Amino acid sequence: MKAKRRTVLKSALLAGAAILSALLIDVASLGGLKDISKPYLGTYECEEIFLGGEDRSGVFEYLRIELSDGGKMMLYYREKSGKKGEAEGKYTYDREAKTITLYTDFMGRELKRSFPLEGGEIDISARYGGKTLVMKFVRK
Repeated sequence: MKAKRRTVLKSALLAGAAILSALLIDVASLGGLKDISKPYLGTYECEEIFLGGEDRSGVFEYLRIELSDGGKMMLYYREKSGKKGEAEGKYTYDREAKTITLYTDFMGRELKRSFPLEGGEIDISARYGGKTLVMKFVRK
């Protein structure tokens, strides 16, 4: 009786393995895990901020960008004076160019800027008030 049960169990396992292998998709054609997942999603903390060459990191308790699925971006900040704020925007990520394009609404106009995003870091460089604004955000 035990031998019969083992034979049935082995047959069931073998049949299951055969069916599973027949149904499996060629995993190599899917690319790597990074192609399937979205490794750029998450929260990025500003570690450096310079305006016109002057370090402005001391102005903020925190300055964060949150990238969510579906192209939604949120910016959160809190100044050391206690003032808090947030802003909503959109983004797209170009895997080939390793860039993120941010879309924000400023005074009724949509602004669009692209920046490098690689290795969990977003490096932002833009003109602001006649000066160069440089920020480095790191994924946490």
